[in-house]
Amino acid sequence: MDNCFSQWRRQKIKPAGEVGITQTSKGEMYIIARDLKGQLWEKQEIRGDWSQWKLVEEADREQLDMEYGVLAANHARDGRIAVFGKSKYGEILFSWIDPYDENKTIRWKNMYQAIAVNIAVCERCTGGIEVFRLDTANQLWHSWTNPKGEWSQWQPLGGPISGAMTVTNNKEGFPQVFGKFLDGSLAVRRHHSDGMWGEWVYVRKDKIQKFKSMQDSDGKILLAVLDIEGRIQTCRQKEEADAWEEWELLSTEEYTDFCLVENDQGDAVFLGITNNGTIVRIEEKCLGQLQSLEEIKVRWIESARLIDGTICFIAVGLDGYLQMKEECKDGAVRESSSGCL
Repeated sequence: MDNCFSQWRRQKIKPAGEVGITQTSKGEMYIIARDLKGQLWEKQEIRGDWSQWKLVEEADREQLDMEYGVLAANHARDGRIAVFGKSKYGEILFSWIDPYDENKTIRWKNMYQAIAVNIAVCERCTGGIEVFRLDTANQLWHSWTNPKGEWSQWQPLGGPISGAMTVTNNKEGFPQVFGKFLDGSLAVRRHHSDGMWGEWVYVRKDKIQKFKSMQDSDGKILLAVLDIEGRIQTCRQKEEADAWEEWELLSTEEYTDFCLVENDQGDAVFLGITNNGTIVRIEEKCLGQLQSLEEIKVRWIESARLIDGTICFIAVGLDGYLQMKEECKDGAVRESSSGCL
């Protein structure tokens, strides 16, 4: 039976900037977001249901860039979650929190006065966390945690990157970072098993707008881009980590953004956003069969998985409110007693 979707549920949050989405070490989904008033809120899955939104106390709020928002990543070695933000001066700030502590407090620390235009976070297969930052000279740097959760010094990875990047672990369990270069082309650099990084390798030399990456059930990386005409095109990694298949046009429709996730059958599912904010669902195995999800209009969308494997979509509507819905299994509508707030 085809999968269905629950209804979109409007949340109480109008997020500012980035929204932090991760899973706890128990496999439960965790969301943290800053609202337009500068307040920090969290919501998490607990034993298969959703908690209410709860304010998170912060120390040293006066140094924050409130418009950036927050990122989040799970430190599987000890169950803590790292939350990242930016200071008014562009410096990366972070704090450790226990997602199950009812009285948690964010205590922001500066990561070595490192200035960042953009930040990406990777949860390592070893249980650690790796952070990538782009500086004001378009150069890429990275820092990672040791078993105690202590951060390394920043190490250079080169460039020049235009501002957009994404990181995904490959089947060997090592991160590969993708960057959009200043000429609009897309390149990748891979961490090898010996601890060294390879050189930048082009995977697409013509100009693109946006791109995202995901590890599939085979451990290979699926790469998807919005080309300059707004079409979604995809490419998969071959058995050899530095080799890539030919690009495939997924849809001739014009989109402004998209997200991707793998369904229970191991097929990629794309949700594209059209120019008027309509969400269109595209399955990789059923090209040309587009399913419109028109209950709301959105400007941003992302996906993650709940503890039972259900796909959860998180979007920001044209009205600014955060919206959530789940993909139901076997045609059954997923219920949530506390889904709205």
